[in-house]
Amino acid sequence: MQSRPAVLPFHARLVCVLVLACCASTATAQLQDIRGRAYTQGELALLPEWCIDSQDGPYGSPEGADWMNKSPRARTWVSLMGQDFWHMHHYCRGLRDTLRLQRAGLSVLDRNFLMQRAINEFFYIINNCAPTMPLMPEVYVKLGEVYLLQKNLGAAQAAFEQSRRLKPDYWPAYDRWVEVLIDLKQWEPARRLTQEGLALMPGEPNLSSLLRRIETATGRMSTPLATPAADRAATTDKAQAASLR
Repeated sequence: MQSRPAVLPFHARLVCVLVLACCASTATAQLQDIRGRAYTQGELALLPEWCIDSQDGPYGSPEGADWMNKSPRARTWVSLMGQDFWHMHHYCRGLRDTLRLQRAGLSVLDRNFLMQRAINEFFYIINNCAPTMPLMPEVYVKLGEVYLLQKNLGAAQAAFEQSRRLKPDYWPAYDRWVEVLIDLKQWEPARRLTQEGLALMPGEPNLSSLLRRIETATGRMSTPLATPAADRAATTDKAQAASLR
């Protein structure tokens, strides 16, 4: 005689349904948390101090006559960044997403979503703020770092180069790409770029450390490049010598 399959009692089945529903609800909440636009208090603590005064922040708003009362510190940020400050909530959003990319256990879908959204936010700043906006070199460095996470080396290189064009003495734009060149064992391009940075920023600690790493790895000391001041002096000397002939 064929036995009947065992059937769970009603209460046991109800518990199973509730557990599955709870798991699904938790997964949905985590997805919304990762992809949501609201800042956590922890994220705000790690972002630049002016983000709380930006348009997305708890105090900031460019609309209406009361915005100064809502954010008394906004006068300071506007004096530093101009009216571009009222675009800078997009930069804060991009930085928030780069913080979320550091969370453990992200799915591939969430990781790709956060990277692309951060890139979009950084490009909003690039497309809507003046190139002379003081934080623009930093924006390009952060953009390049996200491209590195995507393993898009060509786009990353272009972003770091543009950062250096805007502010030739901004050491992170050298440091981050030199690290990539070292990882790729492209020693001479790494050496050259490090020296270019040190010519503009003599003794800069991060670049000096990178140059020592390159020299140790290659067994060859570097000949310092002439500083811009030295180049100008040499040009002046040559002109004076020519005038005496």
